Amino acid sequence: MSGRTRLVHRARLSFLAAASAVIGCTDASSIGIEEERELGTAVAEQAAREMPLLQDEPVVRFVRELGAHIVQRADTTGRAYEFRVVDSDMANAFAIPGGFIFVNRGILERAGTASELAGVLAHEIGHVVERHGLEQMSKAQNTNTIVALVYVLLGRAPGGAEQVALQVAGSAWMAKHSREAEREADRVAVAYLARAGLDPRGMPQFFQRLLEEERNNPSQLLAWFSTHPVTEDRIADTDAMIAQLPPEVIDRAATDLPQFAQMRRRLDALPAPPVDARALP
Repeated sequence: MSGRTRLVHRARLSFLAAASAVIGCTDASSIGIEEERELGTAVAEQAAREMPLLQDEPVVRFVRELGAHIVQRADTTGRAYEFRVVDSDMANAFAIPGGFIFVNRGILERAGTASELAGVLAHEIGHVVERHGLEQMSKAQNTNTIVALVYVLLGRAPGGAEQVALQVAGSAWMAKHSREAEREADRVAVAYLARAGLDPRGMPQFFQRLLEEERNNPSQLLAWFSTHPVTEDRIADTDAMIAQLPPEVIDRAATDLPQFAQMRRRLDALPAPPVDARALP
């Protein structure tokens, strides 16, 4: 694990500690939007300091404006969202409670249309709206899996034999929770995209693109698949969700935007990401 990656993991652990202290033995629903924002701000600021953020304003502006367009149709709580692009060619994206969305350059480079990128952003917005990050902390506290969760975030096995049983139990819980949260984020993302006039079919299309790449070169997509498990069943589930939308909604939806092609040309002309960014999540 590189020094930069270790710092990112420390940032996540800082959020874990802060969230645990605030949540205590309560559930996530008792945490107000302002408290959630305070918790998320701490880890988002640390992550922004330690990860190489892309500074090219036209590229970042497109992501920010596309995300804001979705948020206007998705979140009625008044959260102030921030969208940041990490200068890493690894395919990954993550949401921090409070409205902080980080998307790697590798996602932008792999997306074939604006609707595919929008699907990723809508999915991460769904995690924020459904408060999956806070729920994860609360459930970890209440089911005594907090130590296992720390190890999962660190990306390494427990240091002592006394932690093995806890790690196994915690990993099983995390896997179950992740599947449930991912499916819920997919479900709400489909609705968000439809409301925003963006083709929700871009989301399963992007999943399929990643799944095919993972089969051919799994090491390149390790980060994405470790946090966003994609299977043919998940793609089929998302297609089924989309099939329930009125046909006229799909007919009117935009598959691509001219600004997306402009962004991609700009991105392709930029220097390659820093070498150590390849190790980032």
